[in-house]
Amino acid sequence: MSAFKKFIQYYKPYRAIFFFDIFCALLLSGIDISLPQIPENA
Repeated sequence: MSAFKKFIQYYKPYRAIFFFDIFCALLLSGIDISLPQIPENA
């Protein structure tokens, strides 16, 4: 068994939390990128 597969097995019960965390990180990154595009005097 490869080390990667062994590593993944430990995190199978936490798959939902992992995907939620990735989603939140992408959302926050999108907000951080788009915030400077908003004009100050809007």
